[in-house]
Amino acid sequence: MTTDYIHTLIKYSISYLIVLFVELLFRLGYAACQACFGNTPGKQLFGIKIIDASGRSINFQKAFKREMLVLFKGQGLGLPIIYLFAMYRGYKNLKKHKITTWDKQMHLTVSYRIQSLWVRLVGVTILIVSIILILPLYFLLSILVFGCIFFIWFILI
Repeated sequence: MTTDYIHTLIKYSISYLIVLFVELLFRLGYAACQACFGNTPGKQLFGIKIIDASGRSINFQKAFKREMLVLFKGQGLGLPIIYLFAMYRGYKNLKKHKITTWDKQMHLTVSYRIQSLWVRLVGVTILIVSIILILPLYFLLSILVFGCIFFIWFILI
């Protein structure tokens, strides 16, 4: 192996680790939202509720563990190709057993209720407005993340 190959491999590994770190931050946010409000905005919008065996909303530890299981088992850590196989496997499992492997492992139940048209319209409106307001912040965050990647990629290595 040449040193250029090793440097390139290190650069890609560091880039992936930064992306994985940002993903973990988002997962912490989802878990906190689930624990504090009993749901995430997306689950609330679509009438989805995750409850434990006693029928209560899950706490932060269970929510974060669930998020990690989804990341590992359901999304293959976001690794190319592995991601596709993990998603396919999760889908097939859900269709066959009517429950995801991570929810079954944690003894959680996912309930669904059909939302009224009014609730869905309000939810979609809030979602669109949020995207419009958050998109510039997301763009700035992306610049910051890619700036860090650029810094590590071209300056440190």
